[in-house]
Amino acid sequence: ILRGYRIGLSMKETILSLFALHNETMNVWTHLVGSLYFLCTLLYNGPVLSKISSSATVQSAMLPTWPLSIYAISATLCMGLSAIFHLLLNYDYQMNKFVSSLDYAGISILIAGSFFPVLEYGFCNSGTRCLYLGGLSILTLFTVSFALYDWEHKIFHGKTQKWIRFRNFSFAAQGIYGVVSINFHYMVACNLLYHRVVLTTTKYN
Repeated sequence: ILRGYRIGLSMKETILSLFALHNETMNVWTHLVGSLYFLCTLLYNGPVLSKISSSATVQSAMLPTWPLSIYAISATLCMGLSAIFHLLLNYDYQMNKFVSSLDYAGISILIAGSFFPVLEYGFCNSGTRCLYLGGLSILTLFTVSFALYDWEHKIFHGKTQKWIRFRNFSFAAQGIYGVVSINFHYMVACNLLYHRVVLTTTKYN
């Protein structure tokens, strides 16, 4: 990309570049539109929905919808912070560093928010569900702190490459945690179902 860079702009000009064509225009607007979409969804349905009917099982059965609200809130934050990052990253080095940390924090929040509905609706046992959701929440707090706190200089003493590897590992661990939790749960469930089928077959035989 040889042109379209916003160099030497004031803060006002940088903000007004939201309505100009440059090499970050698509990044800004795709994230901004996504953030506004989820925000409108929250405003239309309410910040915390009450309950929804589960037509797949019993009509009277009700499911909590707070996990969907958490997902919508996390998506609104992530895309909104990403839009801010792509809009202001050119202003100066300190601003670039600040909005970059916000962008990473938003990504971490969305990773957690994406797993909340899956873990809440996918686990029948409340104890197991609380265990995995609690673990995910704690891991998310760590990854958000990695993004917002100056770990690079305060903890890693300016060793940038080592810090980047650690930060990337924390994000990967957060995503893997959710996937492993779900796979482990269904492996156990399938194993229990298999043994029940075998015991039932053996009993009747």
